Amino acid sequence: MNQISEFKGKIDNLSASSVAGWAQYENTSSGPVELEVFYADDHLGDVTANEARPDLSRAGKGECAFTFSLPNLDDFNPDDLSVIVKGSDTPLPRSWSPNLANTREVRNELAELTETVKLTRKVLLAASSRNERALVGMAETVEKVTPRQLNETLNTLSYQLMQSDTVLKTLKTSSDETDVKLLAIMKLVRSNAFYAKLNTGLLAALVCLLGFILAGQLGLVVPMQ
Repeated sequence: MNQISEFKGKIDNLSASSVAGWAQYENTSSGPVELEVFYADDHLGDVTANEARPDLSRAGKGECAFTFSLPNLDDFNPDDLSVIVKGSDTPLPRSWSPNLANTREVRNELAELTETVKLTRKVLLAASSRNERALVGMAETVEKVTPRQLNETLNTLSYQLMQSDTVLKTLKTSSDETDVKLLAIMKLVRSNAFYAKLNTGLLAALVCLLGFILAGQLGLVVPMQ
């Protein structure tokens, strides 16, 4: 039986889906290490540490890595998993010390998160179903439109656009004509204002002249010596 002092190795990675690490006999000529994987008291299977890994090669350890895929384990607890060298009762040590004090709390949070994800998925599926029904209704409506109806609709829209364009051109023409008329009116107003001022001056002069003539006839004007 091989003793624990005759080999070395560690578990480098452990998850609910796989366990990985390396193992090697002190005397490398003994060949690759055969390992047994246990979960609690259940023997899950065997694996040989004969895989290549870049970091182990750089360290001069050669091909001594292993990876073992775990089956689906309910309520997985990393502390219950162990990897043992055949012929020894001592498990491989781990290259880290996991803190499992809050494992139960983490599992409860994951269970709540899973329920939330399921509920969100149901809501999204319901919304998707409603959108799909709406799209199907639109597709059915489009399918009922014949090419002739579509052509008539396009012709109607084209005619309405032409009418709108004609109305806009008419409005622009009317606006231009209105601007011309306003300019003419403004010129006429200025002209009338000028002649009004001129007529007022002439009228004032005529009144003064008539007053002077009338005063002379009545003898009110003193003759010059």
